Amino acid sequence: MRTRRNFQKFLVIALLAVLLSCTPPQTVATFAGAAGQAIDGGAPVFGDLYDSCVRRHNDAADIIPTYSVNAKAPSSPTAPEASACAVFAGERDSLIKLSAVLNDYFQAMQQLAQFGASSVNPAAVEAGSGTATAASLSVAQMDSVSKLSGLLVEAFTSRYQRGRLATLLKSADPHVAVTTQGLEKIVGSDYGSLLDEEQRTLKRRYQRAGNISDDAVILLLDRAYSEDLQELEQRRASATAFVKALREIRDGHSKLAGNAGHMNAQKLGLALEPYISRLQTLTSQMENASKGTH
Repeated sequence: MRTRRNFQKFLVIALLAVLLSCTPPQTVATFAGAAGQAIDGGAPVFGDLYDSCVRRHNDAADIIPTYSVNAKAPSSPTAPEASACAVFAGERDSLIKLSAVLNDYFQAMQQLAQFGASSVNPAAVEAGSGTATAASLSVAQMDSVSKLSGLLVEAFTSRYQRGRLATLLKSADPHVAVTTQGLEKIVGSDYGSLLDEEQRTLKRRYQRAGNISDDAVILLLDRAYSEDLQELEQRRASATAFVKALREIRDGHSKLAGNAGHMNAQKLGLALEPYISRLQTLTSQMENASKGTH
């Protein structure tokens, strides 16, 4: 009888060990949450696509009247300028909605890992993916956004449980990779080029005011130029941190998708911890950079 009880006790302990090793650790939910926060941090960067265009056109105007006794309010952009910036307004809105699809995916991952089920609204996901075609993405990148959205709809309508998390991770991984690469190119290259052009225009603006003899005005111009340049560098720093975060998200998700099925909870947690730490640091950098701009 005692032997039988000991055997039953052993089976219970063994079963619990198997269940615990197969259960996604809290670290998976933490990684998904950190990824979602980092993606949210990209919203100001996307919004600044349009704002950078407007600032660049305003900087092309004459700076002298702004600091003269008879200063007038700066005029609004002309029709051609407004039209050029309107393109970036559409781009901004599309990228914000596109990133919402990516954010919804990580929210679903977090819910599955932490609570065992996902309640992400598929209607919101479909709305986000429908506008992705307006963004500066390739056909392959737009297709990945659409497929990622489709996986989320399936996870919601099929009422995915925690046991399906590994399947979702593996199916979504190539689409997460392609989507983050597309966003990385837009922010790191396209937006970076806009900031470079804005800086050149800003420099020319203050150079045109270089022949002023009034000491008080010169001091005002120097201070204004330093403040404008500092804000521009903070925007650049935020974009740089966001690009790095996208890489951490892509690499961390790849690590998770490739090992979720055959790593125990402890090893998987240790593998994800560096990505979580770096994402939290980068998100903090984006928040701090955004506080210094207006």
